[in-house]
Amino acid sequence: MVNGHRYVQDPAVFEGLAAFFDVDAAFLLGEDGAATPEKDSAQLDLVRSMRAAKVKSYAARTLGDISPKALHAITKFLDEEMTPTPEH
Repeated sequence: MVNGHRYVQDPAVFEGLAAFFDVDAAFLLGEDGAATPEKDSAQLDLVRSMRAAKVKSYAARTLGDISPKALHAITKFLDEEMTPTPEH
C-alpha cells in the first residue's frame, strides 16, 4: 500500500486511516456521495488557484503579442475551470 504495489481493501485499514486523518472512511474509499472534508476542499481550491495563476503568468509571458481580448478569454476560462463544483 505504501509504495503502490498492493491493492488494499481491508476495512480496518481504512477506518484507521480515516481516524488518523480525521476524515470519513467513505471519502478515502472514493464512494459515490462521500463528502470531501472542508479542510481538504479548501486546500484543493488553493492548489487549483495556484496552478491557474502559474498558467496565467506563463500564458502572458509566452503569448506576449496576443490581443488583450484573447488574454481576457484565457483568464475567464481558467477562472471558470478553477471554480469549485458542488462535489468539492
